[in-house]
Amino acid sequence: MAETEGAYTLDVEEFVHDLLSGLAPLLALFGGQFIKEFLRTSMGWWGHVLLSVGPVGLLTIVVSVIRIAGPKIMKILIGKQVNWLTKLFHAFRPQEERGSIEKELLSSTSDDVCETWSGKEIVRIKGQCPPGMKTLVVTKKNGVLNLIDAYEAGYFPVDGTKKTDEQVREELARVVDAPPNLALNVRDAKRQARETRNLALVSLFFLACAAATPWIASRWLDGTDANRQSLLRGNYFHSAGTVLLTVGIYGCGYVMEAVTAELDLRFQEKTGDSIAAVRLQPSCTVGDQQFPATAIFNPFDNPNIRTSRWAKSNGEFQRSVGCYILCAIVGFIVSLVGLRVHHWVSAVTTLILSILMIVMRAYSRRHLGQDPVTINLRKGH
Repeated sequence: MAETEGAYTLDVEEFVHDLLSGLAPLLALFGGQFIKEFLRTSMGWWGHVLLSVGPVGLLTIVVSVIRIAGPKIMKILIGKQVNWLTKLFHAFRPQEERGSIEKELLSSTSDDVCETWSGKEIVRIKGQCPPGMKTLVVTKKNGVLNLIDAYEAGYFPVDGTKKTDEQVREELARVVDAPPNLALNVRDAKRQARETRNLALVSLFFLACAAATPWIASRWLDGTDANRQSLLRGNYFHSAGTVLLTVGIYGCGYVMEAVTAELDLRFQEKTGDSIAAVRLQPSCTVGDQQFPATAIFNPFDNPNIRTSRWAKSNGEFQRSVGCYILCAIVGFIVSLVGLRVHHWVSAVTTLILSILMIVMRAYSRRHLGQDPVTINLRKGH
């Protein structure tokens, strides 16, 4: 009878280990809409670091980068509304519309996707920009200027580049004729980049602590020599998997940004002058939605203008996309094996790192809820 009762005794430590070592990978796999929004607005090296440390939404990231720049065979395998039989027996799937991908996954605008002000929020719409919507510069000394005139007047010198004057004018001409980016100009891009860098450095510190904890635990926790050897093997698996997963997710973030081209026009202050960037939106209908006539301003402490365009061919990234995805998936599996054979302390550390990174990413994107400064215009203006 005693043996029967003992057979059903719950090992609390083993239960906690199994629970935590399963929960942390689940967080890494699923992230859904939040990580998609973060990925869409992630720019620069530090933004990719923030994405790749303690990653969540692995499936979303992998599917997104395949839709953007993956090989055709990968696009077939993750095709929307395609069941597993179709994936096995059909080698062709009609190409997904470029506008649908851009609207959902990128921050850029084009002839297929535009951003408008609904009166309550910025809306990304699949469709052409309303005729007459343009970006202008309001100055104290020279009045209202378009971007090319503002460049000629010296308000937006393109510093830090090796581009010729003719190349700059060509870029500005494309910006003038293209739909404006509203979401990218809600907040000061320079301040945001500095904040992202600081958060990324903190995340690297957290990653170093999380990587060191299993090694410390295996050295100082009591146990038999055989148990220590098992923990040591878990360390190697977990460390190698973490490195592969981090590198793979970083590469996916890099590809997502590399397919677009950003242009920053930074205001050069002149003595006794001031400048404000404004976008004029006429009263219009895009698709089946109506939008009011509005003047949309940058924050008055941020006259700089940022634009994003889907510029590069997807084909040049197909091979690297496959490598990054393979790296991320193999890294996830190897790190999971390491967690399963290691002490529960490692699972707790990984879980805490994932939660901390979720909070840090949410903090870095808090400005997405901010609205631009707007003034309603009369209908017809």
